Amino acid sequence: MDKPPSLYLEKLELPMDQKAFYLQTLIELNGVLEGLIGESESGAFLNHVAQKIANLFLSLYQDGTEKRQFTPHQLAEVLVDLKRRVGGQFSIVDVSKSRILLCNTRCPFGDLVIGRPSMCQMTSTVFGKIVADSNGYAGVSIDKSIAAGDNHCVIEILLEPESGGTSSYREYFSDSH
Repeated sequence: MDKPPSLYLEKLELPMDQKAFYLQTLIELNGVLEGLIGESESGAFLNHVAQKIANLFLSLYQDGTEKRQFTPHQLAEVLVDLKRRVGGQFSIVDVSKSRILLCNTRCPFGDLVIGRPSMCQMTSTVFGKIVADSNGYAGVSIDKSIAAGDNHCVIEILLEPESGGTSSYREYFSDSH
C-alpha cells in the first residue's frame, strides 16, 4: 500500500502553542461557568483558584527576597513584577503608606478577556491576598479594565480600611493577622 502524500503540517505557521492552549482553556472554562452558574458565581470560583495561586507567588517572592513582609513600595514592585512575568504590562502610578495605584496596558489573558470581567477576579484576589498576607489588610478596586472594554486597567489597593467605608473595594485579610 502506497503512503499518501504528507501535508507537512509541522511547517504550517499556526497561532497554536502550549501557552495559547492553556489560555484558551481557562477562558473557555470561565465562559462555561458563567453560562451555567452566572458571572458572580464564576468569579467566586476563580477567587478560590486565585487564592491558591497567590499563596504560591507570595511564597516565591518571600523565599527569593528572604523577606516575610514588604513595604508598600516593595509590594507594588512585587505586583508589577509578577504581572510582567505572566504577560501583563503593569506600572506603578502612585504609592503611599495607605494605598498603591497601578495601571496596566496589556492583560496577561490577552484580548480573549474582553467581555469577561469576571476574569478580573484573578487579579483582584492575587493582588489582595499577597498584599493582605504581607500587610494584614488589602482593599482592591479595579476601576477600569481591559475586560470591560477600557484600553487599560486601573487598580487601586488600599493598605488600611478607609474611615468612610470601603464598599467599592473587595476586602482581603491575612490569615495570620
